[in-house]
Amino acid sequence: FGVSVTPEAFLIDRSGIVRYRGAIDDNPENPQAAENLYLQTALDRLLQNQSIETSTTPAVGCPLLWRNSTETTG
Repeated sequence: FGVSVTPEAFLIDRSGIVRYRGAIDDNPENPQAAENLYLQTALDRLLQNQSIETSTTPAVGCPLLWRNSTETTG
């Protein structure tokens, strides 16, 4: 999926189509203070068979560091 930070949310419909990708909400530092619940809104709209107006948002989080799967940790 090309994820570069965590968390990054994906909402996938029954057909396997990604309908939303990005941030969970607009306040990753304090979810209780979030004003835009991006993932929840997309899920609600999908379940109501409505179009998802905001289908992507920038994901904010810790960068993922990839390493070769043949490397061992010591």
